[in-house]
Amino acid sequence: MNLNEILSTEAKLTLSVSAADLKNFALVIIKEIKEQMEATIRAETEERYLSPTETAKKLGVDRSTLWRWKKRRYLLPVYIGGQPRYKLSDINQLLNNKEHNNE
Repeated sequence: MNLNEILSTEAKLTLSVSAADLKNFALVIIKEIKEQMEATIRAETEERYLSPTETAKKLGVDRSTLWRWKKRRYLLPVYIGGQPRYKLSDINQLLNNKEHNNE
């Protein structure tokens, strides 16, 4: 039984651990954290696209406002398969600018 298996049982034990076991345990933890961080970074760098309805809801505006913003080139959709979609990064940028203007 390795240290990870013992920890997953949540049993109350007193353990004597060798330096090699402790090092292996640390390496496993580091590897797991590294994989989690890499997955988070990948997810943040991949662009997500929202429908007009989702965009309007997130921004707290009516869909007609999105149409006006498109005409004014304030928030432009991209078309995927002929359907308008809004970049989540653009939406978040608008929200961040709104927060800074309210301070």
